[in-house]
Amino acid sequence: MIGAAVLLGAGPAHADPITFTETLTGSSLYGPYPYVTEPITITGTGNTDNIVFNSAEDEYTLLLSFVTVQEGSAPAELFTGSVEAFAVPGSIAGFEQLTPINVNIAAVFGFNDPFVGYALDSDISVTDDTEVPASSTLFNTTGGTFDFWTFSDTATFSSTVTPVPEPSSFALLVTGLLGVAGIVRRRSSTSKAL
Repeated sequence: MIGAAVLLGAGPAHADPITFTETLTGSSLYGPYPYVTEPITITGTGNTDNIVFNSAEDEYTLLLSFVTVQEGSAPAELFTGSVEAFAVPGSIAGFEQLTPINVNIAAVFGFNDPFVGYALDSDISVTDDTEVPASSTLFNTTGGTFDFWTFSDTATFSSTVTPVPEPSSFALLVTGLLGVAGIVRRRSSTSKAL
């Protein structure tokens, strides 16, 4: 019982997987259907334990384990360079390629401070103004080169945290439940003996 009570009072002190997604409508010069306007979805995953805050730029960043881009119904292709999620609270959030060139891939920004208090470590969904680089900026993927030839005025940036039980807390809960079961069993045995 004590273990269960301690568990309930404890807050999450561990990292959780987080998935970032940006969706917009646009076209590319490359890919399976050049010049065709269709939904474009960029998705990346990371871990909330690896978020870095740069106080000089008031920016949160998180290096992602992998990032894909999907155009319409074509297969999702993996970016071959290093990519991070970034957020400047009260201003902008999105994806930034670090290598081979350091440039924003796609972001959402607005004048209504959509990302106030956002530090890349929680669920969010914001639809606001689109920011992408010039169409001459090419990104390498496992399916070839990708760029933004055209793009919609607005995009949606969202993140979803998938909480994972902390192993030590889970063990503490199991120990508490076993203790409760033992007490119930002893009381049941004692009442039968009487």
